[in-house]
Amino acid sequence: MALTDEEKQYKTPIVKEGSEHFFATNSAKNWDFESYFESTHNDINKLKQIPKIKSDYDADLSWIRQLAETPIAIKEYALSLIKKEKVRKRKENTPLKANMSKRAIKRRKVDQRTVNFNGPINGGTINNISNSEAQVTNAHSSERMKERKRMQKKRQKKKQDILNAEHDEPSIWLDFNYFIQSHAEAFHPYSPEANNIIRSGKGISHKPRLDRDLYNKYMEARNIIINSMPQSFHQYIDAFIDSNDLKEAKKKIRPLSLLLSKDEKDYDDDTANLEFLEHILKEVHIDYNSSEDAFNQLFIWPYLHVIAKSITIDGCNSDFIQGQPYLESMSRQLKAVNLYVDDKNQYKSDGLVKLFGLNKLELLLLVETSGSFSNQDKNKEKLDHHKGVYGALAMLKCIVDDYHYATLKTFVKVKVFFLHTADAELHFWSVCYQNGGVFDLWREADIQIKPDFQDKGDFLPDLVQFCWEVKCKLNESIKNIMALKEEHNTEKTKYRYSSVKPNRLSNIINPIILKLTKEEDYSEMSTLGPCYSPSHP
Repeated sequence: MALTDEEKQYKTPIVKEGSEHFFATNSAKNWDFESYFESTHNDINKLKQIPKIKSDYDADLSWIRQLAETPIAIKEYALSLIKKEKVRKRKENTPLKANMSKRAIKRRKVDQRTVNFNGPINGGTINNISNSEAQVTNAHSSERMKERKRMQKKRQKKKQDILNAEHDEPSIWLDFNYFIQSHAEAFHPYSPEANNIIRSGKGISHKPRLDRDLYNKYMEARNIIINSMPQSFHQYIDAFIDSNDLKEAKKKIRPLSLLLSKDEKDYDDDTANLEFLEHILKEVHIDYNSSEDAFNQLFIWPYLHVIAKSITIDGCNSDFIQGQPYLESMSRQLKAVNLYVDDKNQYKSDGLVKLFGLNKLELLLLVETSGSFSNQDKNKEKLDHHKGVYGALAMLKCIVDDYHYATLKTFVKVKVFFLHTADAELHFWSVCYQNGGVFDLWREADIQIKPDFQDKGDFLPDLVQFCWEVKCKLNESIKNIMALKEEHNTEKTKYRYSSVKPNRLSNIINPIILKLTKEEDYSEMSTLGPCYSPSHP
């Protein structure tokens, strides 16, 4: 059945959780069974449950036909889809396997509690309060409560005025914010979307919950900047690749080391860059050890040590801390919202890049490793991804709290990062704040680890480029943080003796503070993404 251009863009106005949500986030033109099959029923083995999915597809379309809000043309279109043959041949199932997770989900029952949200809808921290704390016992308390509400509305208006002043032009982030609020009931409470986080990037799908059209519009408009490695690196990488074995390859680094030793008196940016390459090449290893510690020690930590030491911006004093260092940013934020349990329950990371010159801020890089090399535990992979997301938000909030006199215009340039190692891949993600109370979760770069020496021709250039990209992004963010600090100090001086204080940045930026654990949330994360499209890498 043919639809008009306007009808092709139709989406159901009724939002429901489950497979029906597909029709609220996808235009009618994309309601075919193939799209439905790929986007829904992520909690079952789809290839073994095709008859069930067909039945649910027809039932969902019948539900749409029964809605009073559904236009007649769309009802007829839904009927035609029901009648359409949906036989799936074996060869058609093959490309779907990469996007399917063979997992059984046992959802944890969430205790129903009375809570107070401190911040915007679907964002902000959650504080537990007892019923007794919410009761008004006398007229005086009631009047005081009214006054508190009036002041709260006044503060909220000031926040919105600041947001409007900082962003006069229409923004797609406002469109994302509207989408999030409109579909709030369909999101899992721990999902990025439920907490005002938009996850995207090259090779990242809009699934499982984002609107396809809005996501595609955003990706088309996004300006992706890639920091290419210097051409001076090429000859040394080529010499390494042309070696017959690793021992010979290590010898090929000596001419570079000799060149650098001669240039000590004329140390400049070019020399620093070549020194960076030298250290990276020295750390190249070939090994298939199965433990998580070995994976970190061979393929993650050595490169992060080199990257952290290569950052020479005055006043930052960056360094990489390996092992299982506590994420102090998370502890600090949990304490701030009265959710901290005890020292035994602190967030343990797989590594941190700290700026010891800026109050030991963990504002650069958090590392999460999902098991050993080529580990296939998808539940742990998704859990660690989301641990990294919410860990990065805690880091970002600490920056806000420390430099709260700075402006929103300067703060939106600041990024924090987390490196997620999953299966045989490294995913380098950034998190920053955007217009409308939305947080931008963007995959900056990725690489597949190939430890076989025979793959050096493909792997080594990718490795050097990946490390170079990480180094450049961290440098850029540090410069923006230093600018934020300077602005904070300048503005703070203006109000040193004033009884009137400005609306501080820390009152505007309030991401959710959420610490996930394997014991409680292992099965909770498995359907929440990220999904890679096309197949990664």
